[in-house]
Amino acid sequence: MPDFYRAIPDSFIEKLILEKAKGGWWADVLADDTLFVALRGTYVDVYSRGQRLFQVREATAGLNVETHEKYLINPDLRHTVRLGDGEFQIADLQRYGFIPRYEGKSTLNAVKRASAYYANSEREGCHTIAVNNQSVIDCEIAFSGWYQADDGNDERHGKVDLAYLESDGDNVRLEAKHYDNNELRSDLRYDRPAPVCAQVARYRNYLSTHRDIVLNSYVGVCKNLVALEKMGATRKPSPLISSVAMGRPLILDEIPKVGLIIFGFDEAQRDHARWQRHLKRLEHCISPSPIIIVGNPKDIQL
Repeated sequence: MPDFYRAIPDSFIEKLILEKAKGGWWADVLADDTLFVALRGTYVDVYSRGQRLFQVREATAGLNVETHEKYLINPDLRHTVRLGDGEFQIADLQRYGFIPRYEGKSTLNAVKRASAYYANSEREGCHTIAVNNQSVIDCEIAFSGWYQADDGNDERHGKVDLAYLESDGDNVRLEAKHYDNNELRSDLRYDRPAPVCAQVARYRNYLSTHRDIVLNSYVGVCKNLVALEKMGATRKPSPLISSVAMGRPLILDEIPKVGLIIFGFDEAQRDHARWQRHLKRLEHCISPSPIIIVGNPKDIQL
């Protein structure tokens, strides 16, 4: 049975509450509505523009917090460095080239700016959708040990970009959205399904096969997100998330809805005849799940 743990335990929440009371980095993260806090069961990821700024783990005496070293390069570097006798004169750079301490919101902003150099349009677009839609409860969702590929090679990881909630009568439906530019377009010239169609079929099979595990995990995530709101998070969970935390049933359709998000194109590309033919093939293989098509991810409302 594959591991799928997303909700963090109460002991972890208590340590985050204590960290927030210190008024440092975690308080600044909670107050920043451009960041997305993703719950991973045994750790927490904090994303900016699709880049993981922090990974937070529960420790015996508090929290272990890490960031990538490349995000600590000072984004305000302006000076030139002299080259003499084959050596760069970096004595001054060693003093001011890195961010050595967390000293408030200005440090968080500097780390965000440094991480932005590594952002790409796809991950940044999905991040924009996540922070702009209160119903999104998860991003970068990895399914470990989840299927065997059609060619017989054992593929250990699948990844869906977004999970969100949608009202369904007295229940709340869990849905997923996937974006993979290469797999979406690679067969545009040929009269056969794009690779993303097979990916979506496998995601649906995983969710259907492990329905109870996934749903129970995301009920816990809803409770966690309400706890973060009480902790002072600026990014508020949607009323649907709060209702699931209070006991409203969370469901998956018999055929779980795993749709596609397509963004990052102009009007001419959207209206091109070859793309329109390809889009009809995508709609056929993704049905009954919807395809969301928009040029700018800022305009997507889930």
